[in-house]
Amino acid sequence: IRPINQSSPQDGRFGKISPHKIARIYAKDPQSVTPTKDEPLLAIPAEYRTREFKELFEENEATDLAEHQDWDHEIILEEGAKLSLGGMYSIAPEHDAELRDYL
Repeated sequence: IRPINQSSPQDGRFGKISPHKIARIYAKDPQSVTPTKDEPLLAIPAEYRTREFKELFEENEATDLAEHQDWDHEIILEEGAKLSLGGMYSIAPEHDAELRDYL
């Protein structure tokens, strides 16, 4: 088995796994979604089938909401409010118009 820092998508500065990098791995090589008795729902590459990564791929971890924290805040939606037309990312004018129509 290769050392974890050589075989996994992790952030070298903090030593934590990046969910974004894991998603990119699956985007490059989509796996079949076929549950079996002994395997989790997703076909997970062998290097990630370890106790260290197990909870990342369990269905309850993927579908549960995070627990509430002291710093949580409420976002109050105003009835009938319109979306402001400011600060979207820079894209081609025809795509910008299509995005604004969609929103």
